[in-house]
Amino acid sequence: MKDSIHFREKADARYTDASYEINLACNYNCEHCYLDERKNRKLDVEGRKKLFDTMSKAGVIRLHTSGGEPLIDKHFPETYRLAQQKGFLVRISSNGYALGNEEILQLFKELPPVRLAVSLYGASAQSYEGLTRTPPGTFEKFKKSLAVASDAGIRVRLKLIITKHNETEIEAMKALAEGYGFEHHIYSRMAATLEGRGAVLNNQAASVNLRANRTPFKGCGAGKSFFHADPMGKGSICMTGRDQTVDIINEGVAGLDKLPVIADQMLTRGDGCTGCNLALSCATCPVIVNKYRMAKADKAFFCQH
Repeated sequence: MKDSIHFREKADARYTDASYEINLACNYNCEHCYLDERKNRKLDVEGRKKLFDTMSKAGVIRLHTSGGEPLIDKHFPETYRLAQQKGFLVRISSNGYALGNEEILQLFKELPPVRLAVSLYGASAQSYEGLTRTPPGTFEKFKKSLAVASDAGIRVRLKLIITKHNETEIEAMKALAEGYGFEHHIYSRMAATLEGRGAVLNNQAASVNLRANRTPFKGCGAGKSFFHADPMGKGSICMTGRDQTVDIINEGVAGLDKLPVIADQMLTRGDGCTGCNLALSCATCPVIVNKYRMAKADKAFFCQH
């Protein structure tokens, strides 16, 4: 059973889930990206060991790794092995371009991630390279990487990113995913950037009904059952809610204990929502509402009024 079961030290199970943004750098320059800066600030390997130690002590089981683009980080293979050695169930979000890299491919064959979520930005070179603002040939290289991953049996889930660039290609994007044997999920709502800039919202597909299939926001486990760590090891209640952070590297688990209080503050509706008679049926998280307000977004994105 030693190859099937991983034994971990007993943990004080404060959290079950965490996300880790390994870097901010990316080989794409997507028009709709929620990151405001792409500076390559990040922890060294020793810092990542400390971060994972704290996550393990806090009880984290599932770890979602993202970027930037995590697979282009020069220490990604070592970081990924560290996460696996800690017994985390690792999920990865990527643009998939580097899947054709032999080192990455062999790493995933040896230590398969629970899931590899790969973004698909179009079904043609024109739409794909237009949205990602990448050189000609990028789309063909991307498709070759998907083929390699499919042949290797890597468990991939394609995220179909629907924007004004590709909204006429939805069925073709679905067919592309199914052709590789990958499951897929559609993402069609554009988000404001972390600093509340709204230019990225101009990529919203006109055909998308922003009010469809929305359920009331009843709270979540942000800061209580899960948390986010940025490239420098600063912890926040979630990937979006970073207005208040704790220093995980220096404070350890004691720093994480501050997050539930921060979560209660950030998840309380305020500003333009106070007294709203539709607040109990509102579908938008208060943290995200604030980002849309900062971006001066059309209220169709976040408000039932």
